[in-house]
Amino acid sequence: MSSTIPTSVSEEALHRALDAFRAELGPDSVVTAPEELLEYRDPYTYRGSDEFDASAVVMPTSPEQVQAVVRVAAEHRIPLWTFGQGRNNTYGGPAPRQRGSVLVNLRGMNRILEINTDLAYVVVEPGVRWSDLFEALQAEGGDLWPSIPDLGWGSVVGNSLDNGIGYSPDGDHARNICGLE
Repeated sequence: MSSTIPTSVSEEALHRALDAFRAELGPDSVVTAPEELLEYRDPYTYRGSDEFDASAVVMPTSPEQVQAVVRVAAEHRIPLWTFGQGRNNTYGGPAPRQRGSVLVNLRGMNRILEINTDLAYVVVEPGVRWSDLFEALQAEGGDLWPSIPDLGWGSVVGNSLDNGIGYSPDGDHARNICGLE
């Protein structure tokens, strides 16, 4: 169990929330072991600092599970920090801005739900990587060209929301989002 407790949350409340997260998502979808939480630290923070450490990571794979996570967190007053891939390393990666937050890892929500080549749009879940999108568009015939940033392993949604830039005439991703749900 992580020794990082969110500010203004008791250890007992955190334990109750973690048990509720496990009940909703399954035990393999809740990470609390300190050695496993290291993956979710800011790669550029000071080595001995715990300022941006998380207390746990939950890994929902559907909108219904995300809703359950939010319900549990609200009930137990647990702060959440959400990310798609968590690879925006020069801005803190997946590390929470409030120490002890529970990270909501959306990497498992990685489906491309729709590709419309006639109207040139796609509908993706938050864990879809740019490389996933590229491969899916190639499989559709290669008529659409995604504006991929330098590294294709980042989240399409996360990069777009974080003012990411790609290498095409429409490379300002934040400005070119058609809609979010």
